[in-house]
Amino acid sequence: MVVFFDIDGTLLDQRKAESYAAARFLESYGDRLPRCPTPAEFCAEWRRLREKHNADFLRGAISSEEKRRRRMRDLFSETEPRLPDKEVDERVALYSEQYRLGWTLFDDVRPCLDTLADASPLGIISNGSYERQMRKLRHTGILERFDVIVISEDVGAAKPDRAIFHDACARARCAPREGVHVGDRLDLDAQAGCEAGLRGIWLDRAVDDPPSRVERIRALTELRRLLA
Repeated sequence: MVVFFDIDGTLLDQRKAESYAAARFLESYGDRLPRCPTPAEFCAEWRRLREKHNADFLRGAISSEEKRRRRMRDLFSETEPRLPDKEVDERVALYSEQYRLGWTLFDDVRPCLDTLADASPLGIISNGSYERQMRKLRHTGILERFDVIVISEDVGAAKPDRAIFHDACARARCAPREGVHVGDRLDLDAQAGCEAGLRGIWLDRAVDDPPSRVERIRALTELRRLLA
């Protein structure tokens, strides 16, 4: 059995990093937006813009850098519709640097990895930029914990496409039925993993989500018991 993990929202507390970056970014540019939002409002809009441009990125039509530029242009489209490229890149760089400074693991990550270290090979299956996702693992000190790391930009397929799951299993030299995939997204992680033939487990950190037919845990510390 090989246990694969998603990264953002599963291992890395992405929303905490986004909130940290938003607060710093708004200190510099909040007064240039249509109305100065709260960090929570900024994060909600930033996530919406990520989803807006993610499809083009995940199918390889634009780079991760271009995706961030498009998000930034959209953010200021009402107040600064002709924002020069240099200014766009400066704002992207400011946000990205603060976002990196906010990268931290959830408290249950290291205990979970420790309990599985001698039980199963571990891997990563993640959508996103190869360079950035690798930097997250390296920055948080867990890169060496994983035997196989598969990032959508590197393999040319993104979750929920079963191809990315099968690629990860092939690299791990296991059949899909011998793989487990754990992630915080019901659709992209748990359900997609199941449809690809793996055992998909939904890491549902919320307390008010509706029931689901897939296996569900509330914290990664529950994983070892479930797998046993």
